[in-house]
Amino acid sequence: MSAKLLKSLVMRVAAAALLMAPVPAMAQVPITANAEAAAAKARRIARQFEASARVLTVFDRQGNVVTTVGERAIYRDAVFSPDRTRLAVIKIDLESETNDLWVLDIATGVSTGITSNEMWDDEWVSTPVWSPDGSQLAYVALRAGYEGLYRKASNGEGPEELLYRYPGAHMDLRDWSMDGRFLSFSATDLSGGALYALPLSGDAERTSIEVLRSESQLQGSSFSLDNRFLSYESDQSGRNEVYVRRFDPSADAGTGPAEGPWQVSAQGGRVMNSSWRKDGREFYFIAADGGVMAVEVSTGPTFEFGEPTLLFRLSDAVPVLPG
Repeated sequence: MSAKLLKSLVMRVAAAALLMAPVPAMAQVPITANAEAAAAKARRIARQFEASARVLTVFDRQGNVVTTVGERAIYRDAVFSPDRTRLAVIKIDLESETNDLWVLDIATGVSTGITSNEMWDDEWVSTPVWSPDGSQLAYVALRAGYEGLYRKASNGEGPEELLYRYPGAHMDLRDWSMDGRFLSFSATDLSGGALYALPLSGDAERTSIEVLRSESQLQGSSFSLDNRFLSYESDQSGRNEVYVRRFDPSADAGTGPAEGPWQVSAQGGRVMNSSWRKDGREFYFIAADGGVMAVEVSTGPTFEFGEPTLLFRLSDAVPVLPG
């Protein structure tokens, strides 16, 4: 046998021996560590779910329970459809670390998925609002690193449409005007807050209208029935209160209204998703103590309002959040 052939044979035998060598026991350590990490995550998810999950509950004006909707889950930003037969709501899935927009039928509890997001570090959705006829939903979503306003059919069919890409962050969409012409949203940054209206007419690139900018925090702007007024929340007094101001989409930026704004709450207040009754004669907000308050209002020819009255107060076991 030649020396060259002998060398080749030795190398093949050595390679085969390496492939057949047993795997060291230490290679099994990551498997055990992964199992322990998965078990710890499952325990953490169970604790978070138990602490935060709720059943969606519908109350009447006296605070009596009318019905419950859907399964127990972690929900945010629930809002009635215009005909009050459905709820749009954000549902949080701790296992997949996602949140998505769903529509729930109040009578049956049947749910329809509107969005299908990746993990919430990359994509999320918040603050849905209904179109006046209930056929569409608009919402804030994070897509490709940017916050924007999107809309999609409320039956879940078809693609979502980008309406407006916001150059900053921390958007809060709250209303779709009854005439279908505007969306209202707010945004906050280190300099304070601002209220905006987004015209929906036309197919060209949309430009938002800055309604109000302040060094104070602003959020939750909603249109009156006739679109002549906006309600919103501000901490300009040192605590959160609810205000109403005129809305004039043709006014120059920074131009103050001829009258107002009016402070509607008296001892602290938070805005609701739907602040105005659909006939325009009543206005709602959450008091500092969690009471659901109603105020008689009139919007013509100017804004007039009465004293806030308590409709009902939820128990301390029910967290009351903005919206």
